[in-house]
Amino acid sequence: MAQAYAPPIWEEVGEIRDLMDWMMLASPKFLDRTGFFPGRNIDTVFYELDHILQATRAKLGENLYRALIDLSRQMRAYLEADPERQTDSYRKGQDILQIMWDLLDANMRQQRSRRL
Repeated sequence: MAQAYAPPIWEEVGEIRDLMDWMMLASPKFLDRTGFFPGRNIDTVFYELDHILQATRAKLGENLYRALIDLSRQMRAYLEADPERQTDSYRKGQDILQIMWDLLDANMRQQRSRRL
């Protein structure tokens, strides 16, 4: 019997990007086709995303954190509305993920420039 999927504990801002990279490839259903992560699905992935955002909230800053949480909710709604990629909703979910990437990348560049 396969074990239930247990999302990893992520704690670094760069790991958000790693998760979002995978999300772009695995959306809209986020099912594991390899067998290494049985039980991984849209619920576990968005649970994972919400928790990494919460864990890095202080590093992100309150405004970026709130923006990413709001975008995450919108993205999930679009992806759930089109699990078979047959309407525009799937593409809108992907577009929101790209916006999240851009916001996160801008924040990471800004933090790097402050350290220099």
